[in-house]
Amino acid sequence: AHAGGGNFHYIRTSDDVPAAFEKEVGEALSVWAQNVVFTLAPAGGFEVAEILSGFPHGAADGGVEAFAGDVYAGDSRKLLARISGEPAEPGARTVLNARVECDIVERGHEHGASSLGLELEFAREAAAGAPDDAVALEIGLMKSARARQKAIALADAGDFASAKQVLDDAASEMEKRRICAARLGGEIREMKRFAAAFAERQWTADSRKSLSASVFLSRSGKLMSTRKGLIETRIDEDK
Repeated sequence: AHAGGGNFHYIRTSDDVPAAFEKEVGEALSVWAQNVVFTLAPAGGFEVAEILSGFPHGAADGGVEAFAGDVYAGDSRKLLARISGEPAEPGARTVLNARVECDIVERGHEHGASSLGLELEFAREAAAGAPDDAVALEIGLMKSARARQKAIALADAGDFASAKQVLDDAASEMEKRRICAARLGGEIREMKRFAAAFAERQWTADSRKSLSASVFLSRSGKLMSTRKGLIETRIDEDK
């Protein structure tokens, strides 16, 4: 699903199969763009230290390429990256140049591209004010997905105590951040639910698929369906 830009559905029972096909067929009929690729080219003195989003990515000429798959009508794709560099002199400075390319389906797969330069204002002392809520929310989402991914590996190895601790720590950190506590309540509840299960050493094929599905959707920035009792993920933001 990651490599092909597709979706991963967790099918708990046969009753869930029609809904999954219904969703995929509907999305296939509303594809707006295909083969979406982000390119980040940092300016001198800066580098792309990390891609936090769940898109496949690799090195490109002077930067990084991230492959975001298809975009459906009314949908969006967000790329979260960490940029590092040496302290700059006070004043405005270009940090990186971003470019997105895709094939626009409604225009006969015409190739489209758009570029944007990111310019920041540097100062000797940090300016007052809170971090951007949208960015803080995405960081919280990606960190929670990483915590669950790590917990899966630990549980697979039989280290349930460490798996529980990883999820407890991640949930606690998210609860301390106002925007995450308010908008990612489903993520927090999911981690606490599995932490409690690990305390009882409960780890089955069914629960592993359930947790893996939540990781995939979180890293893809998508909402998990709550239909028929499936995992509740990001439901607070959905409402």
